[in-house]
Amino acid sequence: MNQNPSVRKLVRCGVVAAIYVVLCMALQPLSYGAVQVRVAEALCLLPVFGAEYIAGVVLGCFLANLLGSTIVDVIFGTLATLLACLVTYKLRNIRIHLQAAEHPHQGSGCGGFPAAGAVQCRDHRH
Repeated sequence: MNQNPSVRKLVRCGVVAAIYVVLCMALQPLSYGAVQVRVAEALCLLPVFGAEYIAGVVLGCFLANLLGSTIVDVIFGTLATLLACLVTYKLRNIRIHLQAAEHPHQGSGCGGFPAAGAVQCRDHRH
């Protein structure tokens, strides 16, 4: 059975939108009100995997706001989610390499980085 790739993308978009709405409705006391904590906003990371997820997350946000919030949230909340998804998509290829900072006495016998407890070296506790 050979499926059309655009149909797959459309289905993924719909599923993401549905997940967003269900998460908001299931966690209604947190998702709506003056202070909102939306677990569904974690879906804004999906555009790392493809641009089609932008439409799904934004559609889900729009529908969730339409079902349980004010017109201000419908407009500006949806725009904020769109912006977050676009930034996520644009930054998807950025890699950050973190290196451990060197200890001031690295290699001088003090032991370098602290172990499980505080270790005493010549100049300071760490």
